[in-house]
Amino acid sequence: MNNITILGRLTKDLELKETKNGKPYVFFTVASRNYADNTAFIPCIAYDRNASILEKYASKGSRICVKGYVETVKKENERDRNIVRVDALELADSKGAESSTDPIETENEAKFYEVEDLGEMELPF
Repeated sequence: MNNITILGRLTKDLELKETKNGKPYVFFTVASRNYADNTAFIPCIAYDRNASILEKYASKGSRICVKGYVETVKKENERDRNIVRVDALELADSKGAESSTDPIETENEAKFYEVEDLGEMELPF
């Protein structure tokens, strides 16, 4: 099974390009920190709708989660390169979003309601 999920931040603004057949794509790098506080820079490519969404709503520093698979790109007279081909993505923030959108830092505004005591009624299961 060749699946990968990466949570990290974009390293630069994105530029939407097209293949010779007119298929939109975007090449980007995700910076992801591991448990030892080392940062890995992972090259990724997204096509079609995923590429359009990224170009429209994400920018340098945007936090994203990409899911896909590792693909080896072979070019003549060059070393083989591994790249993540994106199947799905989630935007954790977008252009114009405030940087302090961490749910841990925001105040929880949950509403609690009083529930009447039902006594010792028989449960249906």
